[in-house]
Amino acid sequence: SQTDGLTKKELIRWWETEALTDVLDSWKVVRPIHRLPMLWPGEQETDEETAYLQLNWYRLVQTARRPGKIVVHQETGLQLNSMTQIVEKGDISQEILYEKVVGDKNSTPKVSPRLCSYVEVQDTRVPLSEREKTEMKA
Repeated sequence: SQTDGLTKKELIRWWETEALTDVLDSWKVVRPIHRLPMLWPGEQETDEETAYLQLNWYRLVQTARRPGKIVVHQETGLQLNSMTQIVEKGDISQEILYEKVVGDKNSTPKVSPRLCSYVEVQDTRVPLSEREKTEMKA
């Protein structure tokens, strides 16, 4: 075998240069799923950080995942970040939703902020119309 008679450092160097590159090229491995530290004969227990040699287990088949949902601006087609601001005045609360294009620090929303007024009743939000809001203030 190629590894007979090699010292510890030579064996590690052989693994890093030849064997590992062959495995990575043939399997197209991205990341290990589990690491197991290897102990040399006569060596005390070691943890993952101080182990000289580790046995890495790889997944040969990666499961595909659906990407997360993003909000896109209807006019520009760019991704939006949403921020909700809640303003409370007495019993009436207003929820203001701002939208900003991702990656553009100076962008202002094309649409005006959306306002929604509501009153909290038993931990649920009850929406209010403008007429109801003026009646409550009077």
